[in-house]
Amino acid sequence: MIEIKRPDLSYTEYPGPILLLAGPGTGKTWQLGRRVKYLVEQRGAKPDEVAIITFTNEAARNMREELAKDDLALPPERTPGVISTMHSLGNSIVGTAPKIFGLPEDYDVLHDKEGREVLLQDAATIAGYAREGASDTDACRRMGNCRPDKESQKCTICREYQGLLRKCGRVDYDDHILLACEALRANASLLAQWQGRARYLLVDEYQDINEAQCKLIRMLSAGNPDGLFAAGDDDQSIYSFRGGSPKYIREFERHFGKRVKVGRLAVSYRCPEHILRGAHALVTAYYRESVPKPDPQFSEKIKHNNKIVFYDVPSDKWEANIIAGLAEDRIGSGTVIIIIPNGNYLPPIKEALKRRGLDFTYRREIEPSGIVRFAVLADWAENPDENINMRYLLDLIVHNHDSLAQKMDAPEVKLTARRLAASELLASLWGSVGSRKSFYAVLRGRAAAEHEEGFLAGLINCLDEARALVTENGKKRMALPKFLEQCGLLVAPGKYPMGIVNAVRDWRAERLSSRRSSSYPPVRIYNMPSSKGLQGDVVAVVGLSKGLFPRRDADVQEESRLLYVAMTRAEKELHLFSARSRPGSITFLGASYQLERSPFIDAIPEQHIESKVIYPRKKRKST
Repeated sequence: MIEIKRPDLSYTEYPGPILLLAGPGTGKTWQLGRRVKYLVEQRGAKPDEVAIITFTNEAARNMREELAKDDLALPPERTPGVISTMHSLGNSIVGTAPKIFGLPEDYDVLHDKEGREVLLQDAATIAGYAREGASDTDACRRMGNCRPDKESQKCTICREYQGLLRKCGRVDYDDHILLACEALRANASLLAQWQGRARYLLVDEYQDINEAQCKLIRMLSAGNPDGLFAAGDDDQSIYSFRGGSPKYIREFERHFGKRVKVGRLAVSYRCPEHILRGAHALVTAYYRESVPKPDPQFSEKIKHNNKIVFYDVPSDKWEANIIAGLAEDRIGSGTVIIIIPNGNYLPPIKEALKRRGLDFTYRREIEPSGIVRFAVLADWAENPDENINMRYLLDLIVHNHDSLAQKMDAPEVKLTARRLAASELLASLWGSVGSRKSFYAVLRGRAAAEHEEGFLAGLINCLDEARALVTENGKKRMALPKFLEQCGLLVAPGKYPMGIVNAVRDWRAERLSSRRSSSYPPVRIYNMPSSKGLQGDVVAVVGLSKGLFPRRDADVQEESRLLYVAMTRAEKELHLFSARSRPGSITFLGASYQLERSPFIDAIPEQHIESKVIYPRKKRKST
């Protein structure tokens, strides 16, 4: 366990390595900005020697804005040469030596989840495994703790997948860090070059890194460990599904040596005392390995100290009405944020806000699938030789065009068996794809040699007709009915017409809400993980019932940290909700149940929270 040696340690400390434990609302971004100003003005650091690594693109933008503010006012020519996310930095390193990996100079990055899944499944087929075996490889790649094993199924599929990416001139987003480390290990001059560009290395959100990212930081800082300055808070580590772990905070000294200095920002400039102490009591009750922190202090600028309010209500609709009432009352004087476990909790809240005429925004992780599929079709129509869009489009057709899939021979007559056989046949075509021959060209060649009534010939006919409807007849009104019919067969934007209509209608409503000129800002709704980095005057957190949060199969320690993050977004008021009745789509329970409040609520000391248990009024019998 690391020891807090200097609670008052700040940006002026030098040499490092330095770990600054920075709790929510303690001015971490300002400290990082002051650190850069100190390095440039007091230590004579050159801009091309300073690198700042953030966890998100938004954080990188915020850092640039911070460095342009009056109290810092670094001119552009003295701004650090690198201010980027860890993945962007990894991509920059790979981009300086793409030939090491057999990549073209103009290689591209695969971000889309859809094409990625199909390529992984094809890799499993090529490797001789069932297509569902790709899911384990996918999960392993996200974790960032690659340990190659020639005999492992996961590693065999991974090698085939990387081979497919190279055929397409692509790098997977998850490969950025691993390939960057590999490039630096393989090329001493490249390592020296990047160590020079990171002579003064600042790392934000250190608690969110995984094993590969830790290795990259160690490699870059090995040339000058005195210049390493990392800021983070193990109590806010919430990304275990990507390999993130609070252990990298706890093991900082083991990784960077006995010269490490550890300090803590103790003053909160955001959360009032009841909210911060209540949230801290919760997280330390469940996350017992938490690094010890000094007693928090509170800025005199904080003028409010409202207790946390917990509501135990009869149903999700009751909950939604209370939240909408709070939003209507408070939105005129400040920002309102609603935090939900996932999108399944949204409908009643959305309806309650609409009834009160309140605008809202909901940050989606992806756009509605139907719109995404239309986009893939349009992109492929413009460039048929783009292999990944092509392969994803073929997968959509195989799984949605029943009469075409029926043409496929399979050991069983079931449609699912025919679709699987079709996917395996298409995966086999990758063997003929190369730098001069696209997947589309290979498919056309195979289809030409097949009977015109066969599966591949039918596939080509569908594709050609759809492409013609987009590119040649795309501006003809009479082509629209045929185009919609073909889209139903090819990309299946919805299982039924109302499915796609509702998806587009909801998407449009949310877009209009965010753009509508209103005298008040919209109510902002976020999933729990995406609430990180936010702050609002009034925060409502939904879904705090036993068995739902924490979930029955969850890592309780990380769930407590996730709730800690959500609670500490609040600057003035924090409202927590548990509904005793929710739909089966959320609870996965029977029709009759009585949900209890989450045990997390019981961990908040009584002096920091007040409870409101609400029961419906009994109807009077008529006389």
